[in-house]
Order: sequence, then structure tokens, then C-alpha cells
Amino acid sequence: MSTRQESFQAEQAALLEKTNQGLDQLFRNLNQLHGNLEQINTVGKGFHYASDIWHDFYSALKEHNDSTGSGQHQNQAMDKQGQQ
Repeated sequence: MSTRQESFQAEQAALLEKTNQGLDQLFRNLNQLHGNLEQINTVGKGFHYASDIWHDFYSALKEHNDSTGSGQHQNQAMDKQGQQ
């Protein structure tokens, strides 16, 4: 083999190794991102129950105020908060 071919093969091997290392790092980072997203999803699901309770509470108050005809000003304020 000529010196040129040997040099080319050595450079090719070095670039392939560097590419392989980069892909390995990318794979590790993607796995870490996936784990973090799963944790975020789990935390978010933890707030679902509390959110349902507050929604039920708000609905009960609104229903009570609508049925009694009182609290007209409170209904408007609660409606504005619910829309935000």
C-alpha cells in the first residue's frame, strides 16, 4: 500500500471512531431526555387529582350560587378566573 492510502485509511478510521463516539453520546443524551420526560409526566399526573377536586369545588359553588340567585358579583369574578 502506498503512503497515501495508509494515511487515508488512518484518517477514515479516526473519523469513524469520532462519529461512533458522537452517536453513543447522542444515544445516552436521548435516553436521559426520555427519562426526564417520563418524570415530568409522572409529576404532572400527580396534580390531576388536585385539579379535579378544585374543579368540582368551583362547579359546586357556581351551581349553588346559580340556584339561589345570590352572589351575582361572585359568579362574574369566578367566571373570569375560570376563563383564564
